Amino acid sequence: MCIVFQDVSRSSTKNKKTFAEKLTTKLDKLSNSNSKLHKEWDRVRYRFAQRQELWNASKRLETELQVRKHQLEMWLRGIVNEHSAVMTNEEVETKGKLVADLAGLCKDFMNKTSAQEALAIQAEVDGLLRKWRNLLAVLTSERKAAFGLCERVDKLSLLLSQNINP
Repeated sequence: MCIVFQDVSRSSTKNKKTFAEKLTTKLDKLSNSNSKLHKEWDRVRYRFAQRQELWNASKRLETELQVRKHQLEMWLRGIVNEHSAVMTNEEVETKGKLVADLAGLCKDFMNKTSAQEALAIQAEVDGLLRKWRNLLAVLTSERKAAFGLCERVDKLSLLLSQNINP
């Protein structure tokens, strides 16, 4: 019986070794899985940070677009309400830059927004640009008329300053 007992003790030692090996293998697999999960989580956080930065940039762009649009709307309303408003060249230049900035912001924003939002914003900006072009046409015609009038006055003053009977 001793031999059988020894065999049992050998087999239990062998079982202990295989159990320890199995446990070690399982722990290694768990560790590898944990490492993979950490790497995947890092990728998810990185992609989220990229998307959040893009969203923040889009929001800043949208805010800037809305501010410029509002400024131009208010100014155009003020000009329309003041029929006798005299505009300097500097003011026209400043507002022209504002219009150009608005058009540029609108193009940038169109690339970063949905089609429905893009159509609505594009329609609003197009309306403002039409008003601006109409205002420029009116200003140009008024300045041409004023220039023509100045030329006539100059001719009359030259004519009147000449001696009638030389």
